[in-house]
Amino acid sequence: MIKSTFKGTIISIQPRIRLTRSFDEASHTYLGYAIKLEGELDGVETTFSIGIGKAAHTKHQFKINDIISGECVPVPDPDMEPVDYYKVSKLSVIAKGSQVNASQFLILIWNRLTIIKSQSLVLSLKDLR
Repeated sequence: MIKSTFKGTIISIQPRIRLTRSFDEASHTYLGYAIKLEGELDGVETTFSIGIGKAAHTKHQFKINDIISGECVPVPDPDMEPVDYYKVSKLSVIAKGSQVNASQFLILIWNRLTIIKSQSLVLSLKDLR
């Protein structure tokens, strides 16, 4: 099992659950949290997601703009996990981020939506060729 090292700024935190279906019944399993980061993964600048457990989140109380580091393992089956990496170890908080007020949050969301719209436009223009 090859571990990757990472360091990055948290841009998103969401509950991580797995939905399962058996015939006419559906259930879910709570896996912890999915954290999306902008930073370095094995020395390469990228955006990626890691999965952590409830205990790790309780211990560190992560929030957006925190800078964290650690080691992780690539998910073997991306269809079974909602994150890119899991089995996080040596997790540490390098710096606590500043609080984001409502107007900063709306600007952040607007910028992300603008990027997504522009990427969608580029993809749709490529389809026309």
